[in-house]
Amino acid sequence: MSQENVEIVRRVYELLNRGVRPDALSDEWLATIFDPAVELQQLADIPGTAGTFRGYEGLRHSGRELFEALEDIRFELLEHAAGGELVAFAVRASGRGRESGVPAEMQIGHLFELRAGRVARWVVYANPEEALEAVGTRE
Repeated sequence: MSQENVEIVRRVYELLNRGVRPDALSDEWLATIFDPAVELQQLADIPGTAGTFRGYEGLRHSGRELFEALEDIRFELLEHAAGGELVAFAVRASGRGRESGVPAEMQIGHLFELRAGRVARWVVYANPEEALEAVGTRE
């Protein structure tokens, strides 16, 4: 099940790297990857993007905040760990300030908890190692 979960999570990054905005996706489409009660815990490192977001409306709200703050957003997958229902990625996130035009780049960690083949929880870590260690195994 771990490898299947990794592939589900990779779809999230593929969409984001193609510039697909979560606020443009229907509930039906989001349901193919995310549990309806999904919880996203976002960092405060990018102004205006902090908080805990719940459900599909929460994903849309978080996505709007991120895409309003940055443009040309990219996620480079550096390393991952998977075990059971948990998948973590160390990620190099980059973009450019929408208002300032200033390039931004940071390494972060994403921890995903899946239930029945869908993302139920997504936690963003400032330190990628914390996300990887939360899984307990590295691949």
